[in-house]
Amino acid sequence: MVNRFLLALDPSPHSRQAAEYLAAIAGQLKGSQVVLLSVLPTWPSGVNSPVTDEPVVLTGEVHGGEDAGERLGQAQAFMAEIVALFQRRGLEADRIQRLIVPQDKGVAEDIVAAAEKHECDTVVVGRRDLSAVQSIFLGSVSSELVKNLEGRTVWVVE
Repeated sequence: MVNRFLLALDPSPHSRQAAEYLAAIAGQLKGSQVVLLSVLPTWPSGVNSPVTDEPVVLTGEVHGGEDAGERLGQAQAFMAEIVALFQRRGLEADRIQRLIVPQDKGVAEDIVAAAEKHECDTVVVGRRDLSAVQSIFLGSVSSELVKNLEGRTVWVVE
């Protein structure tokens, strides 16, 4: 049986902690595969989606805001760090897939769609420290995943 994990990433300490947790486990499971996914709220024009293993170099003027290009660069750098972490823990490079995509329906909905598309058994996310009031008004990606992912396991790492 192949364990196929989807690790939802953003450049935060919570995501790094989830990555460290999953790397310790996936590196020990023979044949496991990991899909690393970052969903960006803005996307630079002229860049095809999804961004996968090859780094994207933005040249010239970035339409859609410089923030979009900067966020993409940060996502790529963070993802490269996470790939290195998994490799140090024993997961071969060919078992790691990188995806950086623009937000379509919403972060949680886009994670659900990616998990379904890539046939992942387990979705792993880091949990942010939101107060009860913040969770009500802002929502929680991890809570949405637990509610909406049917037939898949969700690991919420604190």
